[in-house]
Amino acid sequence: MRTIRSSIAVAAVLAAGALVSGCSDEPPTRAGTIEAEKSQDSGDDEPDSNSEQTEEPVTDDAAGRELTVKQARAALPTVASLPSGWSGDPENTLFGEDEDDDSDDTTRPAHCEEIFDAIDADEEEPAAKASASFTQGGFGPWFGVEVSSFPDEVDEDVFGEVLVALGKCSRFSVDAHDGEPATNYQVSPLSMANVGEETAAFRMNVDADGIALTMDFVILRNGHNTITAATAGIGPGMPAAVMEKQLRLTMNRLADEQ
Repeated sequence: MRTIRSSIAVAAVLAAGALVSGCSDEPPTRAGTIEAEKSQDSGDDEPDSNSEQTEEPVTDDAAGRELTVKQARAALPTVASLPSGWSGDPENTLFGEDEDDDSDDTTRPAHCEEIFDAIDADEEEPAAKASASFTQGGFGPWFGVEVSSFPDEVDEDVFGEVLVALGKCSRFSVDAHDGEPATNYQVSPLSMANVGEETAAFRMNVDADGIALTMDFVILRNGHNTITAATAGIGPGMPAAVMEKQLRLTMNRLADEQ
């Protein structure tokens, strides 16, 4: 589905481009997220809080070593590890290659395009990468995980700049160069426990030609590796607590896979 692939591509730029330098002594207990928009009508805009910290972050050195593609693939979730009702998605809808050329698409407002282009320019190619997607039907929802491993350890405190950028551009539109209707995005906070050395989380509501999608993204870093989990659907997707469990299982597989 083009809408999902294109939206994942937008979010992937924001997530993968967040590899910036910083420092942190101890793993935080909660994931970083963007600042909530201030409502003009009420003070009720609060981050989603459906994932409470129940376990300590997983920071095993083995889970942070540089991986081969085989090791990254072995850490991915399987149908057996998911709740009932999920099946494999052979098209890898969430993390498969987007074949549409969006290089001439235009982001509005203009300052958002400048920010996102700067983030994209800092993106580093992983030495190994593997991903898998799952679905509950032809119209979703979808869930997927991508494991990326880099030659150098991922810099500490990597998500600060991208979350600030998202806060400055929490509402933006992308005009397609091929005449398709504009796609509108709204980014909002997502409350999530920290799973690795550091975790970032955000929600993206997408309106594309009358199709409304809700997409949740959780990205963690640990040593040489980043793990991105995403869920997308027209209605409610995977609860944050279930996403957290799948991230922990992925981290544990990395620690066990030698």
